[in-house]
Amino acid sequence: MEGKLDQSQGLLEIDTTIGRDLRPSDINTVVSTLESWCDACDNILATLHTEIDKANCAKTARIQRREAREQEVLRNMNLTFF
Repeated sequence: MEGKLDQSQGLLEIDTTIGRDLRPSDINTVVSTLESWCDACDNILATLHTEIDKANCAKTARIQRREAREQEVLRNMNLTFF
C-alpha cells in the first residue's frame, strides 16, 4: 500500500494497493463476509439513530423542566416582592 499521511488533517490518502488473488471458489465467502459486514453497519447505524433520538428527547424534556422551574421561580419572586 502506498499513500500520503496528512497529519494536520488526520487523513491517510491511499494511492495504490496490491490486490489479493482469490480463487473462484473464494468469491462466495468474500461476498458473504461483505454482506454480513454491511448488515452489521446497518444495525449500528440504526442503533445510533435510536440513541440520538433518545438523547434529543431527553434534552427536550430537560429544557422543558428547566423552563418550568424558571417560570415557577419568577412567579414565586413576584408573589414575594409584590
